[in-house]
Amino acid sequence: MNIAYFGSPILSAELLDSLFNVNTLDIKLIVTQPDKPAGKSLSMKPTAVKTCAQTHTTSIFDKSLDEISEKALIDLFRMHNIDLGIVFAYGVIIPQNVLKSTQYGFWNIHPSLLPLYRGASPTIFPILLGDTKTGITLIQMNEEMDQGDIIGQKEIQIQDSASRIDIEMQIAPIATKMVAQAVDTLQKNGTIEIRPQIHKGATYTRRITKQDGYAPFELIKDSLTGGCRAHVTEQLEIVSWYYGHNKLLTTPVQNPAKLIWNMYRTLVGWPGIWTTINTNRGKKRLKIVKMNFDGRALSLETVQLEGKNEVSFQKFNKAYNII
Repeated sequence: MNIAYFGSPILSAELLDSLFNVNTLDIKLIVTQPDKPAGKSLSMKPTAVKTCAQTHTTSIFDKSLDEISEKALIDLFRMHNIDLGIVFAYGVIIPQNVLKSTQYGFWNIHPSLLPLYRGASPTIFPILLGDTKTGITLIQMNEEMDQGDIIGQKEIQIQDSASRIDIEMQIAPIATKMVAQAVDTLQKNGTIEIRPQIHKGATYTRRITKQDGYAPFELIKDSLTGGCRAHVTEQLEIVSWYYGHNKLLTTPVQNPAKLIWNMYRTLVGWPGIWTTINTNRGKKRLKIVKMNFDGRALSLETVQLEGKNEVSFQKFNKAYNII
């Protein structure tokens, strides 16, 4: 079975690399976003998926999709006799005429237990909101985002200490097995069993911005001193957005220390957690570089004040006396 793979970022490249190692999968064509300027020099940089494809000397299509390029892509499908499209984090809505141009349509790998956490950041919100499990869903794509019929699902447990990176590291090996098994079934039977998504109770996420890493200083102070700011809508903008956007009228009460810990392990790397404090030179941004949580108490280990080097929180607090 000839496959076209659609993806762009490093997570998608990790899955692609894993799929290349499955002998029963014949990946003939890689579709990814165009090179983009990056870094201080703004030199053009390929997507991680394109770089992976180049190491496997596979045909690559990396043009922006418009009326002309869509036709060129469909022509490539015919040239390579593409039977099935597989999509993971492509980052662009695939037009209907492309979705309908292969014999078996398109499958999408979505790293959540759909219909929960549809949209752009499905690995962020389950950890942020304190869920104990998430997962991966393989769906048959349709014209609606993340609403296709379900081919298969696999749960992933979220340990109390697990970061987003820990969860993301499990995606490629699990999704590879799911795709390989589904393709094997399709090849043997000529069809595959699917079940409709239950749309009632569906929730949606959005892209994360740098601002989402902001935590009010008083909330961080409460998390360190045992204070309580009970309702989510009074605490973090990213959390209150989720409950408001999804019209979830009951917002849970959370321990401030647990909430900040969830935020830290969710936003690790980028955008991280930051707050603002008053100094004798005005208000400055303070980045929380490292923290620990023992299940009850939160402790800050390393911080970085705007324009300064990283230091231990103990040393920083001795100088600035913020707690």
